[in-house]
Amino acid sequence: MIPSTASIILPTYNEAGHIVDLINALKIHVAPPIELIVVDDASPDGTAGFVTALADPAIHLIRRRQRGLVTALQMGIDACRGDVIGWLDADFSHPPDVAGQLVELIRNNACDVAIASRFAPCGRESIDASDSWLSRTQKRASSSINYILQQWLSPTCSDWTSGFIAMNADLIKGIRLKGYYGDYFIRMVGELVMAHARIQEIPYQSPPRRSGRSKTATSWLRLCRLALHYLQTIRVTRDIMGYKPTFKQTRQE
Repeated sequence: MIPSTASIILPTYNEAGHIVDLINALKIHVAPPIELIVVDDASPDGTAGFVTALADPAIHLIRRRQRGLVTALQMGIDACRGDVIGWLDADFSHPPDVAGQLVELIRNNACDVAIASRFAPCGRESIDASDSWLSRTQKRASSSINYILQQWLSPTCSDWTSGFIAMNADLIKGIRLKGYYGDYFIRMVGELVMAHARIQEIPYQSPPRRSGRSKTATSWLRLCRLALHYLQTIRVTRDIMGYKPTFKQTRQE
């Protein structure tokens, strides 16, 4: 039996230092048939040129003039032709071998949604010695926010801000991504939980990015704004889902 085609989306901005290595790694770890959708936001470092030079029919390059993770992902989803759709960061902070494991879970009908989790047992958010104080703070804040998410929304998912996923195409094609940055993942998982999708997590240890700079922790001001925005997203998503915080339920008992 021929396995279903996996469509992997790679949103890129200034990833010239490793995009070719990542594509090659994905083609090793994700069993064929596979299509790679690279959505490049006019990277000034020539990322798109490196992708074009590969001249690989399995790669679909989308060049955009605008910037934005959420709209790039949505454009990639709209372009996908596979029965399994997934995406990951293009800086190797999301291991390609784990992407292959996520895809196989969907292909084998083990679940409808497979999420790579830093916070499931045996998972880990790496804090490298070379990380700046800003980057370390961002990673610790991510852990705290995900604890809040499990308490206030649902323990179904331990990594509500993962951004590393594979799922049945029919599911994600029925959802329009909304959000400013990583908050889109919170909203999306909330919709999947409400739809009673079968969600399974794979723990992974997030390695440091190979080159370039983080798009998240670029300044203290941006980090504070993101934290406040995430908390607002949690509140809105909780209201939509009709969930009550776990610790409040415990008190009532």
